[in-house]
Amino acid sequence: MFHDLTLQDVRRETEDAVVLVFDASEPAFTWKPGQYLTLRAEVGGRDIRRSYSIASLPDEPLCVGVKRVEGGAFSSFAQALDVGAQIQVMPPEGRFVDPGYERLILIAAGSGITPMVSIAGAALARGAEVTLVYGNRRSDTIMFRETLETLKDRYLNKFTLIHILSREAQDVPLLHGHIDGDKLSRLAQAGAIDLAGADGVFLCGPSQMIDGVQETLLKLGVDQDHIHHERFFVEGAPVPTRPSLPAEGGVANGARLCLQGRPCPPREGWPMALSWTSSLTGCANSFGSKRAMPRFWMPPSDRGWSFPILAARGCAVLAAVVLQRAAPRWR
Repeated sequence: MFHDLTLQDVRRETEDAVVLVFDASEPAFTWKPGQYLTLRAEVGGRDIRRSYSIASLPDEPLCVGVKRVEGGAFSSFAQALDVGAQIQVMPPEGRFVDPGYERLILIAAGSGITPMVSIAGAALARGAEVTLVYGNRRSDTIMFRETLETLKDRYLNKFTLIHILSREAQDVPLLHGHIDGDKLSRLAQAGAIDLAGADGVFLCGPSQMIDGVQETLLKLGVDQDHIHHERFFVEGAPVPTRPSLPAEGGVANGARLCLQGRPCPPREGWPMALSWTSSLTGCANSFGSKRAMPRFWMPPSDRGWSFPILAARGCAVLAAVVLQRAAPRWR
């Protein structure tokens, strides 16, 4: 259910990114670091819904960061919002949360920093050690730069902040370029990050970055159960053609897609992996359902939430397409 929330502050982060701060005192908006909010507004006569990760520090007002992308309906609309405006917002959702690790490595690119801000802030506040590797084009495109510098000053012996810039020279050549598997390996070899000593590794950013880094993490001996990732969807961006590791695994084991109006014959022992709505037909009735709105993928028909999908283990057809973007939400 959507709630009408008032913006109590709108803060410009970069030339193309703003932070929306909500007056959200309702119990329904109690949140965990790493969760996200789904925002709804009428833009150009269209009902638009987009999900953005919460970027609040402990004991601070609820906020999200919105980076404008070319052709993005909601992200462009958000840049012009003012204090006092009302936005329809759903209560926090998501499982990209820290279970309480004492030594965390966070790896983010671009606007993938948003959930990392809240995860880092909460972990540091309880005494954990945090290393953040953050990739951007230039220093003037770094979202939450001031917030991160404040955390660095406050937790000198607990927080390590590593900026990787792709279009701006750095004093240390290793800190120039893109975050990928090779960059991660070299950072580990240089002693900048301690993968062996980390309890958990969190990844957030484009699919290509996540897939490459995750593959390297596994090769370097990091336990799959300690790797958590969240992909983000960019409005207007082409759909990646390479299936993610969870998708490949699902297809290898035989995956199945059930669409409303095209029921799959139920089979005993097929647990449901994901469903887009709480009311589905066909095989969904055999398993019940869960409601999920992954921020990194939306139905291609209208980029909305009215297209119910159920992915269940053991089926066939288009499951790779669904699992490619849906599976990470549940990690």
